[in-house]
Amino acid sequence: MQRALAALVPRLELPGGAQIAVGIGLNTGKAVVGNMGSAYRMAYTVLGDTVNTASRLEGLTKAYGVGSVAGETVRQAAGADFVWRELDRVRVKGRETPLSIHEPVVRRQEASPAQRERAQRHEAALAAWRAGRFDEALQAWQALQDEEPCTLFALWIERAQRLRDAPPGPGWDGVYTFETK
Repeated sequence: MQRALAALVPRLELPGGAQIAVGIGLNTGKAVVGNMGSAYRMAYTVLGDTVNTASRLEGLTKAYGVGSVAGETVRQAAGADFVWRELDRVRVKGRETPLSIHEPVVRRQEASPAQRERAQRHEAALAAWRAGRFDEALQAWQALQDEEPCTLFALWIERAQRLRDAPPGPGWDGVYTFETK
């Protein structure tokens, strides 16, 4: 979908500088799928915690500036076919249990050495962040932002600066809690 949109957008004449973007939330698990309702109102739909979580993940695409956000179960199910970039560990609205969220960057066979290397450097910055080494994480994300400016690195730079200047107290788990959908 992201590739098709990227090919389509340049051909569109959108009024007033309007833009089109699609956010995709990917999750796996059990769900109820089918026609639901009554004789008066029937709809083909899907229900369940898995679906609600996928919807929350889709909403996070804007916050992280990425096209797709996948849960840990999707990353595991996809195996080694993709280069992944872990985005964060989050608590989404309606869930107390933290989720690891990831971006499928590119199919592994299509990945450039630079894409693989940037994903590894980002993972190292996350490890430094989680260990409370905010200066180290900040320097790593700043270098990545200088090479490839994006919303994700800007977000992490801001968080690392904030916690470097005002370190978290005991019990900090490095998980970000989203209060909105």
